[in-house]
Amino acid sequence: MAGGLLIPHGRGSVTQGWRKVVIVGTGQVGVACALTMAVRQRADELVLIDADGLRAEGEALDLQHGLPFGEPLRVRSGGYGDAVGAQVVVITAGARRGADESRLVLLKKNADILRAIVGELTSVCSEAVWVVVSNPVDVMSYCAWKWSGLPKERVVGSGTLLDMARWQGILAQNLGVAASSIQAPVLGEHGDKAVPLWSRVTVGGAPWEIPTSEREALWNQVLRAGQEVIRRKGNTSSGIALAVDHLVGAILGHQERVLPVSCLAQGYYGLGEVYLSLLTVVNRQGVSRVVNLPLNEQEYQGLQAAAQVLQQAQAELSES
Repeated sequence: MAGGLLIPHGRGSVTQGWRKVVIVGTGQVGVACALTMAVRQRADELVLIDADGLRAEGEALDLQHGLPFGEPLRVRSGGYGDAVGAQVVVITAGARRGADESRLVLLKKNADILRAIVGELTSVCSEAVWVVVSNPVDVMSYCAWKWSGLPKERVVGSGTLLDMARWQGILAQNLGVAASSIQAPVLGEHGDKAVPLWSRVTVGGAPWEIPTSEREALWNQVLRAGQEVIRRKGNTSSGIALAVDHLVGAILGHQERVLPVSCLAQGYYGLGEVYLSLLTVVNRQGVSRVVNLPLNEQEYQGLQAAAQVLQQAQAELSES
């Protein structure tokens, strides 16, 4: 019935059972993810791993102290051997992004950190879905897939999920409605080359044709959003934690939820071997299908430009 709308992206069976999530990296983002998942009861067991073992122990202990106020949950710190049996691994480890630093500047610093993590994880939880959050998230997701040898559907980047949420929030404020009533997909790179699909903005399902003269100012608010948070508090953590929790919930719950996340885009829209955000169907396999969404010329060109920037970053990393 769906015809060519949904394109298969992976294959495999799905089973339900004990929900174990491993979070690698207990910095601001990793801890915010752990707290959000605990409050929202996403998992039965959370394992925190960090190069600083004492930090991981402290964060796990701190979270344990609040568990009597929620549903039963096991929280502990550990090493990579404790990742065995996880359904989802969330990778947040990496250097902190500065206020005036682009995500791509982080590339070489975080690639070395990620390579070590991938080497450890591949031997203990190659059956899990890996959710990459470390920036620059699209290139880091590509590297995690390439270095791990995992099937493409099981390495997923948080991608433009947060960009979309920021855009929905800004549009909702301008219209005076709940952000959840706005549908405003964002594809491409998580960053300056993100591609807002103006032609697909809807309010309660009704198309919203935003005047061209207003678009640049609105989108600039989205582009500046992360930097504005960093300038005020030094990091972004709460928004991305809620986005990651939403993504992990879609995976663990086998929800078949349509989300813009970073995946291997090769073969879609004429793109080559690159990770960037497309509209996908997310379930216990990871990215199970890609939505075959028609794009106008401007959107298509934007996606091509994003791919070019990311492929150049991939090439520079390979050469370094």
